[in-house]
Amino acid sequence: PRSIALGIYPIRVQDSIEISINNEIMLSGFVDTLTQSISDSSHSITVNLRDKTADLIDSTLSANNTSQISAPISLKSICEIIIKSLNIDMVVIDNANSGVFKSGETINPKVGESAFSFLERYAQKKQVILRADGNNNLVIERGSSQQYNTILDTREIERGGKVKSMSMTIDFTK
Repeated sequence: PRSIALGIYPIRVQDSIEISINNEIMLSGFVDTLTQSISDSSHSITVNLRDKTADLIDSTLSANNTSQISAPISLKSICEIIIKSLNIDMVVIDNANSGVFKSGETINPKVGESAFSFLERYAQKKQVILRADGNNNLVIERGSSQQYNTILDTREIERGGKVKSMSMTIDFTK
């Protein structure tokens, strides 16, 4: 066991981790942050995880990353060039058949720009989204046309009702 603040916990920051549901890997990555909360009536530990797409978010572009990028080229190829130049072990899967940027189309990576921001900008031009799957792959997909109706009901709190427990975390980790 490893010590965290006042408690003992077997996980620490940077440990590798996999989360599976019904034997299907949903997330494969590493522990990014641990938070422990203790009160007179409860004790909780929150573990925040990141997958390999975090490497794309945390990496910035240089002239070396982008020298091979010019139209005609597919979004998948752009992703693969950037991923390879950053030495990230990740496969790109194009489920959207996103097509090719044609000759004459300007592809303008900005030195110092986040690798993921650059890729996301060009994904938007093809009207697709980039997401991670549970196996550390980058997946290119079209958005779903299905809508989900959800309601966040805070009326009881607004009427002065008692809340026995509540927790919220907003994290701007880069």
